[in-house]
Amino acid sequence: MSSQSSTGRLLNANRIRPNPSGVPAIARVVGRFLCSFMAIALTALLASSATAATRIYKTVDENGNVVYTDVAPKEPEDAERMEIKLPELNQFEQAESEPQSAVENLTPADDEADSEDEPGPIVYQRVALVTPTDDEAIRANNGNLTLQAQILPALDPNHQLRFFVDGAPVGTTRSLTMPLSNVDRGTHTAQVVVINAEGGVAAQSAAHTFHVLRFSILN
Repeated sequence: MSSQSSTGRLLNANRIRPNPSGVPAIARVVGRFLCSFMAIALTALLASSATAATRIYKTVDENGNVVYTDVAPKEPEDAERMEIKLPELNQFEQAESEPQSAVENLTPADDEADSEDEPGPIVYQRVALVTPTDDEAIRANNGNLTLQAQILPALDPNHQLRFFVDGAPVGTTRSLTMPLSNVDRGTHTAQVVVINAEGGVAAQSAAHTFHVLRFSILN
């Protein structure tokens, strides 16, 4: 009697228990295998050369599950061979850039800023003789007198004034005055001219006529 009970317990222990999920055990095993294999295959493909082609075999097992493998099956006629070719990877080489000068590196905004900083040529609004006035009679018994100019705006640092009497230059200076000595009695003309750095005429005044009065033995 005890022998029969032991035999019954052994049979119950060896009995296949039902799967609560309803999925056959072999299907779960095959699924885990496929997941592991696909992960390994993907890693191998990424690590291989970009231009290398990999042979993959597609088979169907006895349960109807599709299996991919890179190992040739024992019966090749039962497998479909495929070649997977990975796309070529783009490779770029950084070109060596040649050093540029500071002038080449300037942007248009920098050029405009520099041009704004550079002052343009001065445009004189007024260049005139204030002494003597036009048609003025000057009493100078010794013939000494002074020419005086007026410049607006102020004289450029690179410019000078050149005074003329009767069309001949009598002196070049940056001063607004020019002293004259021993000017003959009679009528004369005077003028002032602004001379630029190149020696050219930047501006000039109108010519004034003046009369020098001096004592003489006859008058």
